This record gives sequence, structure tokens and C-alpha cells, in this order.
Amino acid sequence: TRANEKLAKFEKEAEKQKANCQPEELEALTQKLNTGRESLIQRYIPNCWLSDAAQRAAQLQFVTHALKFIHSDAKGSSLFAKAADAYDTSRIATNSLQQPTPDIVGNAATLDVGKLLLLEHDGRRLIDYVQKDDASPLLPLANEAQQAIIWLKGFKQVFDGDAPSSHKFAKQNYWPVDDNHYHLLIPLYASSLAHDIFEYIQHNRYSDEQKELREQRRKEHYSDKPVHYYPDIAIQGFGGTKPQNISQLNSQRGGKTYLFPCFPPQWQKHTRPPLHVRSVFSQYFEHRLSNSLKSLRKFLEQRLGEDNNIQIKQARKRGLDDMVDNIINQAATIQNLPAGWSAKNECTLPLEEQLWLDPNRAVNDSEFCAQREQNEWQQEVANNFARWLCNRLESKRLAFGAIEQRELRDLLEPELRLNLKEIEGAIL
Repeated sequence: TRANEKLAKFEKEAEKQKANCQPEELEALTQKLNTGRESLIQRYIPNCWLSDAAQRAAQLQFVTHALKFIHSDAKGSSLFAKAADAYDTSRIATNSLQQPTPDIVGNAATLDVGKLLLLEHDGRRLIDYVQKDDASPLLPLANEAQQAIIWLKGFKQVFDGDAPSSHKFAKQNYWPVDDNHYHLLIPLYASSLAHDIFEYIQHNRYSDEQKELREQRRKEHYSDKPVHYYPDIAIQGFGGTKPQNISQLNSQRGGKTYLFPCFPPQWQKHTRPPLHVRSVFSQYFEHRLSNSLKSLRKFLEQRLGEDNNIQIKQARKRGLDDMVDNIINQAATIQNLPAGWSAKNECTLPLEEQLWLDPNRAVNDSEFCAQREQNEWQQEVANNFARWLCNRLESKRLAFGAIEQRELRDLLEPELRLNLKEIEGAIL
């Protein structure tokens, strides 16, 4: 308890004073220390401590919107927003919370009083009783009912803010309402909302339940509960090494608050079927893979004449693997297009590439389905890829023959078969 901590600190200091004391002064020092010890013990008797706490409560303020998050030296007003009768679900705001967690601002040395008021029993906090002028939780600790009422009035001061005021370090926006008239708007930080969001994210990131769910996901096990991820969130810090100087909730969070990404919308090109092209490789994928082609050709030209060691083989394999992955990913966007686009007259792709890129057409086209069930087309697609890639990598210094084409074909064909299995599973 707080009393034991204070008493242990007192005893440690008392031992130091006795050790450094002259023999003739020891009796007087001992008497002084006994008096101090007794005073400290009396101070932390519940009845006495509550009387002191009720007086110190005036140095604190319970708020939902705090000013010091805007600037740590701002001296203006903070705000306690009462719970709304109806909760707004159209946007995230403080009135979206059924029971906002109140924040505490003021003298950091008095935060122990705030912690007392936030103690909870059977789902109700002491501050909830104080708000409703209910002294029943205090009566068992008071000498008489009148003392409990005095404590109640003292604790209720945490809601009595000073007259609304701003400060030179507070942000101020002048909003025009008519000619030469303005509303002065003073933004405040929604501390209670930020804390609830922080707690929610912390639970979803670090709770044992979510850790177990993520482990099940990695093992590809079924679960009827969702796994939560928060990509691209940032952490904003308040208060430096003394977050308690900003507010109580800020201290509980270690000065940290999460920020969600607010990037502007990114333009995404609409995927169109590869019509009026003779091959998806040479006339559709090529410009999308131009950077990869240039990098791979440059790498191969730089390694001409060198021993074909393990490092070169691995680097070359990584470059080729990346290109195959890109092709499979590009193909997946085409495969998700509405079925039947390859049946149009505008489609001039070879049959094997139609069978690969328009899989859903097989659902309603029995002839097309029968042709897809024959696996020869996969090897033909791999051959098309090998010929195209060899042609694009060839230069004055590089030449590719039948052996290289066969190796490239063997690189793509297993990926095509895997891609086919995934597609068939999705169709079924």
C-alpha cells in the first residue's frame, strides 16, 4: 500500500540519520523520528487520508477533452463532456462511447486522489457515486454521516473547472459567422476517446486471445473469431519523460497514442481484359515488367565471363522468381474479371492463354471446360513465356538457346499448375 511505501522510505532515511548522529544527540533525534513516524502513520489512517484527499481534490479536474495535449505549457480550460443520451454511430467521436474513461489533469502530485475516485466495485466507480451525490460507499469509513457528506462535496470539486479561458499556447480558430463577427473555436484533445482506442488496439495486438488466434492462422487452423491487424499506424508521444504532467490517462499509456493512416486516395487503374493482343506476354505484361527485365538483363551482362558460383546462381534465381511472381499476380487480376471476355471477337489471344486467363468461362462453356481439363495448354503457356523472356533478355552480349528456353519453361510451369489448383478450388 501507499502507507507501507512511505513508511519504508521513512525508516530507511531514519537509519541513515541515526548512523550519522553524534551520541549526545541520539536521544533527541530518536524522539523526533518517533514523532514523525507517528504523524506519518496517522496521516494514512483511512479516515484521516480521506479527509486530506477530499481537500486536495480541488487541485484536480476530471475531463474528457484536455488542453495540455495541444501544448504542455498551456494554462487554459479543459472540458468534461457528459455522456450523450443517444450514441452517434455514423462517425467515431467521444459521444460514440457509452462510458468514456475520464482523464485527470491538474497537479501531478495529487493524482493519487484521482486513482481513488476511479476505483471500481461491481461495475461502478467511486466517481460514478460522486456524480450522483451518493455517499454510500464512503459511509463505512466515516466517523459520522456528516463527514461522508463533506468528503463527497470535496471530491465533487473535480468537476468544477475554472471559468472557460484560453491561453497563448492554445490553438484558436476564428470562424466567421457574419460581417465582422466571429466565433472563437478552441480545439481540445479528445483524451478519453484516444484512450479507449489505445486500449482496444492494445488488446487486439497483444492479448493472449489474439496471440492464439494469430498462431492458429499461421497453422491454417479454423477459428470463428477474427484476427485484427492495424497496418501503417503511427505512435505519437506526449510529455516526454514525464507523461504524468500531461494527464493521468497519458501516464497510463506511457505517453503514447496511436494514429491511424490518413493517406489521400490512391488512384488504381481499372483492370481491362487483354483484347486485341496476340500474346499476353509481349503485349500486356511486358511494359508492366520493364524494370524487372532491365535489372535482370543488366545483372546477367555484368556477370559475363565470371565463374558461375553459388552467389550468382542464387541472385539470378531471385530475379527470375520475382518476375514469375509478378506474372502470376498480374494474371490473377485478369482471372478475376467477369467470365467470358475471351469469347469476344476482339480477343486474339492464343487458346492456351485464354484457357489460363479466363477460368470462370469454363462454368458455362462446356467446350471450353473440356479444353481446360487437358493439361497440355499449361506447357504451351510456359513455352510462350520462355520464348518471350529469352527474346527480351537477348542483347549484343547475351544469347539464349533451346537449353535456356527449357529451363525458363520449367520455371513457370509448376507455378501455372499451382495457380490452376487455386482457381479450381475457388470455382468449386
